[in-house]
Amino acid sequence: MYRANSEVIDGVQWLATLDHRTGLECGSYDGKRWSPNKLYEVKVLPAHPNCRCVFIPYIDIGEGVPRPAEAENFDLLAKEKYNANPNAKKKHDELSYEYRRKLCYDTMRAYQSKSGNAPPYKQVKGDMTFADNVADIG
Repeated sequence: MYRANSEVIDGVQWLATLDHRTGLECGSYDGKRWSPNKLYEVKVLPAHPNCRCVFIPYIDIGEGVPRPAEAENFDLLAKEKYNANPNAKKKHDELSYEYRRKLCYDTMRAYQSKSGNAPPYKQVKGDMTFADNVADIG
């Protein structure tokens, strides 16, 4: 599709999710661009199980449009809240993945309720990279 439309797009760009669950492999590719004639170099997505990266058509129009990044580390907030419960029978890390995700989403909803329905993700500059995001939260 990208090669067939090379007269209207300048290439393809790897877009990784900007949050604490993004791995180093996907983070290192975030923002990387390939021209239509170099698409044979592009790794096939998904890069791994549960990969949340996507390819987007790249058109050189100057400064990027905003993209979402996590407002808080909701997994960490959920873990701290769970571990603070003296009646918890298991440690947070011993819980099933599905239950930990549920706790995370419950924490997101609580964040939204307390913040007057503010979204759990904030808009950041479109040209922000995974490395920039790590530096911001590091």
